[in-house]
Amino acid sequence: MNQKELDTVLEEHRLWLSTGGQSGQRADLSGANLREADLREADLNKANLHYANLRGANLSGADLGDANLSDANLHGANLSGADLYYADLSGADLRRASLYGANLSEADLSRADLSEADLSEADLSEANLREAYLSGANLDGADLSGANLDGAIKEGKLMKISRRQLRRIIKEEKRKLLREGQSQEEALFNALDQYVMVLDEEMGYDIPREELKAEVLNFVDGYFEQTEEPPGGWE
Repeated sequence: MNQKELDTVLEEHRLWLSTGGQSGQRADLSGANLREADLREADLNKANLHYANLRGANLSGADLGDANLSDANLHGANLSGADLYYADLSGADLRRASLYGANLSEADLSRADLSEADLSEADLSEANLREAYLSGANLDGADLSGANLDGAIKEGKLMKISRRQLRRIIKEEKRKLLREGQSQEEALFNALDQYVMVLDEEMGYDIPREELKAEVLNFVDGYFEQTEEPPGGWE
């Protein structure tokens, strides 16, 4: 697809979005060859990009919310800062892709290949990463609260969580439980128990649960004395 054809599709899609489907046409780029295309800040919300070739494409800052990117080739693509909320990326090739600071909240990344991808500072809350491949992926500062990591593989092993991510997840669980009316102490310890259960049963930790709990408590030493997050955060 040449640039002129692509611009026409994008314009029709913008019109379709702005009129609630009354005018224009939803972008159907399924199977399209968009290798190394310049789609910076493009509005592709709800677009169909199933099986599209977007290898090396620049999609930084693009709106891909609720878009269908299943089985798409995004190898080496730049998706930094992109909005991929609720997008379908199941089975997508995201090897070496840059997803720095991207919004992947509630996105479907099941069976996606994210090896060596940059997911630092990305929002992966409530995302489906079931059976995703994350070998060599950078997850520094990523928000994985509520994410489904069943069968996710990192460095040849079932996915495990960093200390920073662990603190964030426990904090989110604590907030949920406090909203349900539990006391501060009950919420904190119930959140910890829930997280330990996930580590023990779903994420491949082959050590006694009490030993695991002691290790987790060591990671969050001092956390239970804090009502609010301390100045500077939990870095």
